[in-house]
Amino acid sequence: HNFPTDYTPNQVYNIQISVQGGVVGSEGGFALDVDQGAYSNGGPDVTFLTTTATHSNPSQRSWNFDWTAPAAGTGTVSVALATLASNSNGANTGDSRGTTTHTINELVSNQAPSATNAVIKSSVSPFSETNVAENIDVKFDYTYSDPENDPQSGSEIRWMKNGVTQPMYNDIKTLPSSAITAGETWYATIAPSDGTTLGTSVQSNSISIDAEVIAN
Repeated sequence: HNFPTDYTPNQVYNIQISVQGGVVGSEGGFALDVDQGAYSNGGPDVTFLTTTATHSNPSQRSWNFDWTAPAAGTGTVSVALATLASNSNGANTGDSRGTTTHTINELVSNQAPSATNAVIKSSVSPFSETNVAENIDVKFDYTYSDPENDPQSGSEIRWMKNGVTQPMYNDIKTLPSSAITAGETWYATIAPSDGTTLGTSVQSNSISIDAEVIAN
């Protein structure tokens, strides 16, 4: 058989069952059980039930049909196959038989992580999310999550001043007070990454920079 070692969910595979070796002749048969997925396109030579397939034409030793892999999340698929090479004597004697089993693992594509609750705010109390004095650092917080619980790696943080990217502050979570000046407006974005897949970029709130208040 040519069942794959790994399957992509919902993909259609053309399967060939063939009998090789055994007694001389051209007649044979097979019995197959695949516990997940669906059969199709067997033509007049193959008969399908729910999880099983078998030959309709015993005058050959090769059969073709399609197998559609199951949906994502199904996991490992089990295959059991029995074949027979017939000596064509009309009796249950002298034939050659073989059996085999096979497992097909699901190919699981990496799912992108996500970021929520993206917010920038003053780094000291009161932690304002609207205004901050120009002598106070601005802190960026967000919540990272991943469907497979992969750790965060390579997330992309971008700081925007008056709508323009400031690349010198890429990937830092705290914007130093030396970077800000009264009258500016800042926000940040986060594109979360698990080291393999980059998630959708999320934008924080905007914060206005005020002049430093100097006590008398």
